[in-house]
Amino acid sequence: METQPFNRSTPKSADDYRKERNIKNVVLVIVIAMISLGVILNLLAWSDIGRPYTTEAGIWIGSLGVGIGWFAGKVLN
Repeated sequence: METQPFNRSTPKSADDYRKERNIKNVVLVIVIAMISLGVILNLLAWSDIGRPYTTEAGIWIGSLGVGIGWFAGKVLN
C-alpha cells in the first residue's frame, strides 16, 4: 500500500491568512497585557500599597498569561 502525500483540497485564501494573523495578534496582546498586569501588581505589593492581595493576584495573573501564551503558541502555531 502506497502512502500518498498530504495535499490540501483547497488552498488558503488571503482572507484566511488575514484572519489567522488577526487571531494571533489578539492573543499576543492579551498575553502581554496579562503578564504586564501581573508584574505591575507585584510591584505594587513591594511598595506596600495593597500588600496582602496584590502579590497573590500578580502571581496568578502573570502565570495565567504565561500559560495562555504557551497554549496559544501550541494551538496557533
